[in-house]
Amino acid sequence: MKMTFWIYLLMTLAALGQLKVGSLNPIATDLLKQVGGEHIEVVTILKEDQDVHTFRPDSRDLRKMQKCVLIFAMGKGLESYLDGFEDSLEKGQAVIEIGKSIPSQRVDADPIYVCCPSHAQGAEDPHWWHNVKNMERAVKIVSRELGKLDPDNAKAYRSRAKLAGARYRELHRWVKSRVSEIPKGQRVLVTPHAAFGYFCKAYGFQAAFVQGLSKDGEISAQQLAHTIRELKEKQIKAIFPERLANPKALKQLSQETGCQLGAPLYADSIHHDYERTIRHNVNEIVKALTR
Repeated sequence: MKMTFWIYLLMTLAALGQLKVGSLNPIATDLLKQVGGEHIEVVTILKEDQDVHTFRPDSRDLRKMQKCVLIFAMGKGLESYLDGFEDSLEKGQAVIEIGKSIPSQRVDADPIYVCCPSHAQGAEDPHWWHNVKNMERAVKIVSRELGKLDPDNAKAYRSRAKLAGARYRELHRWVKSRVSEIPKGQRVLVTPHAAFGYFCKAYGFQAAFVQGLSKDGEISAQQLAHTIRELKEKQIKAIFPERLANPKALKQLSQETGCQLGAPLYADSIHHDYERTIRHNVNEIVKALTR
């Protein structure tokens, strides 16, 4: 049987210890490096300071991915360009959506509406990584896919995934411990868009957001007035900007309501690596809501 170019390339790169895999998100990159270690080279196109909601790959990005048989995405619709991107790939290349096998949540604006009630309500929430337990699932998915691609190193991938999973279990326990310092009545997380639903459900917060699922929307004067009333009635202590999001609306809300403006959180971006991102977010949330 004639060997295809892609199988030949895969075997050659694996033999040289230079297996190339692609990543469409810095969090996926972190997962791949943790599981793949020295056995893989991760090719990335989305930088940490780029907005995943507005990013679109161009021809240069496609060229960068040419030697990647597998390309990892976060999935659940986070990469809105994914269908067109897959159509542009060469024969033999495939995209793995890490989040596809992870249980989904829907955006739920109840019972505090800080946007128009119908805006994004019921949509699938793609921000699954904010529940640390989901990352434990994710390393297993990555390990399995890398093992299929590179069976000679499958045992190493499983071993590294097991170690990463143990770190995530410890991180999950740390988050729960830190969050317990916040009185239950003060666990309301107000952010620019609906990025923290998984975090809130996992760690006992009520989620509230200003602009809906993406950060593109503008809040109207009517919605702003409604938001101000809600925040005052609920006696919200703090509202949190996000990295890469325009803080203008939140600054106005802070001035109008007396809520303190917390430190920016990482909603769609990453702070060096996943663990430091989670620790930064949790520390800032606890600091603001326990003052």
